[in-house]
Amino acid sequence: MIFGGIQKLSALDFPDHLAVTVFTVGCDFRCPYCQNPELVRGEYPVEVPEDEVLKLLEERKGFVDGLCVTGGEPLLHRDIVPFLRKVKEIGIDIKVDTNGHHPDLLRELLEDGLVDYVAVDIKAPPSRYQEVVRAQVDVSKVEESVKLLKGVPHELRTTVVPGLLEDGEYEEIAKWFEGAPRYALQAFRPTKTLDPEFRKLDPTPPELLRDLCCRLSPYFAECEVRG
Repeated sequence: MIFGGIQKLSALDFPDHLAVTVFTVGCDFRCPYCQNPELVRGEYPVEVPEDEVLKLLEERKGFVDGLCVTGGEPLLHRDIVPFLRKVKEIGIDIKVDTNGHHPDLLRELLEDGLVDYVAVDIKAPPSRYQEVVRAQVDVSKVEESVKLLKGVPHELRTTVVPGLLEDGEYEEIAKWFEGAPRYALQAFRPTKTLDPEFRKLDPTPPELLRDLCCRLSPYFAECEVRG
């Protein structure tokens, strides 16, 4: 694989791990608020060969104990399977971030023991999914992906973009995935977005995140605010 970016050390991307984070290129969604527009458009801000990533993990093993694969959408890439096998051979835990639209490849990774933690981005309630992601979407695939994660450490997360969803639609999401072990409400920052119009929006007010977290926490084992 060739990645479009790398963060050589992160204490935030993989819970309870010091991790290397790599960014895949390409995505089947077009979320207007996405903060990695180059990756979504299929552009390579930099080119990072997998051998470089594997070498870094070998050199830092014992200090770094995790690899986070994000994007873009990692599960667009079939060659993620042999790459993650090589990572596992080094003895590194793996987290994958996904939009949940590729349950077949997710199932393969889980069955092969190639992933230790999964984060699924939940964009909207079912009735508005396609409108929000600006792409063709089968929400049953998102549901299937989440069901596959039963018994697997995972989290669901939603970026709270002011004005994008109605207040009650966050509760629709919570009811849809009630019982999930962890739900994270992420702040939106208009520094760089796929749709330039979204750069004109205000950042998510902290009080909005706190209020949503209080109201949605009964639906999840854990609800938290990020950013």
